[in-house]
Amino acid sequence: MISKPKILAVDDYEETLVFLHSMIEAKGVTCDIASGVREAIEKFNAACDAGLPCYDSIIMDVDLPLVSGIGVLKLIRSVHPTIPVFLLTAYDSDLVRQRAKEFGATVNEKPLLDPQEFLSKVCSTATQYHNTKIISEHPRLILPEIVQQMIDHRSLAV
Repeated sequence: MISKPKILAVDDYEETLVFLHSMIEAKGVTCDIASGVREAIEKFNAACDAGLPCYDSIIMDVDLPLVSGIGVLKLIRSVHPTIPVFLLTAYDSDLVRQRAKEFGATVNEKPLLDPQEFLSKVCSTATQYHNTKIISEHPRLILPEIVQQMIDHRSLAV
């Protein structure tokens, strides 16, 4: 059985998640959605823990409640340094772009000027990553305690 690329979309606006999910699935790519940090990490870990190669790409809002998208990106990079990550922000700044670049992510302003082009790029990147990645025998997980520490310390800053 040939598996399909799989994308995780993380945003606290339901309308954005519904849009991303429907558009990505229409392109033949599987899309899981999460409306917050805890749910995103649970889904991320569940995919890894199931012996699957986790996600092939992640789309994530920078301005999430509890922990910034940059904070979540930092956690993801600590366990899976090569997964393509696309950040979305309505509040674009040099600092956000600098931090995203440090962690190997791209920044895209909301609202997206050309949603079709953006999603084609995300799906194409996910497909390429899916077809070339090596499946790890020992999945690396993000410890829930670390997420809780970030939330407790309100790691909201970029």
